[in-house]
Amino acid sequence: MAESDTQRPECWVDDQRMDALFSPFRERNANPQSWESKMKFWSIQITEHLRQNGQVVFDTRTVSQIFKRKGRMPSCMHTVVQEMVRQGKLQKVSDFEASAQPEGWASWGLNVFVKRPLLWTVDTVMGKANHSIEEEVVYVEILKEKASELLHRVWSNARHQATDYVLDWTTVRDMCRDICPDDRSLSLVLLQLQKEAKVRIVEMPSQHKVVKFARKEQRSVTPVSEIELGVHRLKETEAHLSSEVQKLTEGIRRCLEDAKFYIGKGLKNSAKNALRRKKTNEKILERREIALETVHGLLQRIQDAESEKMILEAYKAGVATIKQKTAQDDLSVERVDEIMDAVQEVFDTQSDINEALSQGPQDSLNVSTTELELELDALLAEGEPVVQPARVDQFSPGQLAHAMGELTVADKDGLPNVPTFTPSTPPSVAKGGSSLSSQGTPTSPHGQRSPLRISTPPKIPVEAEPELVVLN
Repeated sequence: MAESDTQRPECWVDDQRMDALFSPFRERNANPQSWESKMKFWSIQITEHLRQNGQVVFDTRTVSQIFKRKGRMPSCMHTVVQEMVRQGKLQKVSDFEASAQPEGWASWGLNVFVKRPLLWTVDTVMGKANHSIEEEVVYVEILKEKASELLHRVWSNARHQATDYVLDWTTVRDMCRDICPDDRSLSLVLLQLQKEAKVRIVEMPSQHKVVKFARKEQRSVTPVSEIELGVHRLKETEAHLSSEVQKLTEGIRRCLEDAKFYIGKGLKNSAKNALRRKKTNEKILERREIALETVHGLLQRIQDAESEKMILEAYKAGVATIKQKTAQDDLSVERVDEIMDAVQEVFDTQSDINEALSQGPQDSLNVSTTELELELDALLAEGEPVVQPARVDQFSPGQLAHAMGELTVADKDGLPNVPTFTPSTPPSVAKGGSSLSSQGTPTSPHGQRSPLRISTPPKIPVEAEPELVVLN
């Protein structure tokens, strides 16, 4: 890899500083501080390079080539890798693969935590620790990060529990190319998930691998069942049929193009053969499409059954919760009826109280209201003359004529003029005057009826007998 592909530290241009960093490690006891500083520098550089390039595995020779500067490779990289392995940051790929196998955990633990540290200590004491690690090593922390990222990718893409957690190896590879750029990295990441009990890898008879992932709510993945393998075979069949349908469709299109080409060249037999191949492909395509639709329908029913199961479980949980809540709150039909009867009784009592309040207080003398009204009417009748209304027949003709003569008109402006003709003479209207309408109603010169306003009638002189009293 070129030097420009990886970001280098500021001291990379300092020849004196880089000569010291590229030189082999001296004895640690001679200058512990300088030894630790140099080890920290190279550990940071290796970690940053692996993160930037998405790598999880490397070897000593490769990493030395990566940090080549001015034609010179660092001479201390073997010691750096050994120390990182001792610290647990790096792990040999062979040891990691052995640890990822559930059957070898006990033996691997004894080998890694007892035998190897003991041998390393003996070699260090005896001065044999300068041997190098030439085999591949894996960066444990970065591997765990990529394993978690891949698992969350599968969770985000899963839509159905019955079909989307058992995947083919190639499907996983295509889904996570940005996480694991090569098959080797993908294998190590899946082994890390298997070590964490989040993945099970099954080798199929057709020499390809099937990977089952744990669901989000599961702490560990369950074994692959025959039902899940059957669903996986259906998915494989669906993918195979889809590929065949695409190929047949493309073949039909090419046959049609060939037939047109041969017709243009005048080769009728070749054109007929092309059309015959087209018909054959169309028949095969029809059968493949029917089979594809059948397989797709089976998968759809499996997914629907999963949804129906979830709905049924939700109903069951809801019923159990309601029953538990009802029992906890002491709710029953008998208790509800009892409470409703008590409420009705309270309402009846309150109604009686309101009725009693509306009647008001009773008279302590127990005197009837009717008797009081009769006595009051008698008091009002004593000492007052009985007023009778006046009648016309009580007056003489002279008195009536006198009263009529005193009637006056309040406003004469709106009245018509006095007529000057006899009834036998046709009516004529004087200039500026008024006339009577056909009904005998006074009208104005403009044909409008004039209002007749009469003043208050005069008082009629009444003789001593009978007395006229006006009622108010």
